[in-house]
Amino acid sequence: MGNLYKYSIAGLLVILIGAFSLSMYYYNRMAMSQENAGYAHTGDAEILHRISLIINNSDNLYWQRFKNGAMDAALENQVAIEFHGIEDAEDVSSAGRQMRIAVASQKDGVIVNTLDEASYEADVAHLVENGVLVMTTGVEGGKNSYFVGTNAFEFGQRAAQLVIRAAGENARVAVILDGTTDEIVGFSKVIQQYAESSIEVIKKTDGHLIGAVDVIQSILTDYPEVNAIFCMTPEDTLAAA
Repeated sequence: MGNLYKYSIAGLLVILIGAFSLSMYYYNRMAMSQENAGYAHTGDAEILHRISLIINNSDNLYWQRFKNGAMDAALENQVAIEFHGIEDAEDVSSAGRQMRIAVASQKDGVIVNTLDEASYEADVAHLVENGVLVMTTGVEGGKNSYFVGTNAFEFGQRAAQLVIRAAGENARVAVILDGTTDEIVGFSKVIQQYAESSIEVIKKTDGHLIGAVDVIQSILTDYPEVNAIFCMTPEDTLAAA
């Protein structure tokens, strides 16, 4: 009877902890949703332009920082930004809907992280045809739009140089990709310049911390010679650390 009581109490504690964790999770999701619908305010200053910022994969730390930078710049330049965060990186239809809404609500401009040109081409063209300025990041949005992005080849080269500097010219590297990127040509090119260095394994993660931890553990177990891990995302870097 005493053991049954103990097990009952333990089970109740597990349920309470689980319920509390779930409630905190959904509270944070609701708070984020409310934040996603908000604006960068300009205070008492006159608003010169109104812009929609549309971000797919909005939970990603990189894009969260991108958003924060855009909001800060808006405050400095008397611009009102309406932020629309879309969790799913591949939810092109929601991004397209927000781009159409930007036309209907007479926004001056749209900033969107187009993840491939073809999927966004029609919506970007619709914005341009209606006199809305478009700036894309991620990949170029096509004709008559502006683009701010990263040179993936140079990014890889710089990263590899840092790896060699940290691990030495006999670096044994594991590469962690986020499941959406295969392009590590620049990284590989630099590593190949050092005869004693090599890429031992390339792994992909699903973008979730727990999954990334499992991938890191498998590398440490199966590839004991690895002395450097290169991660493509902040989330995977956190898991590796």
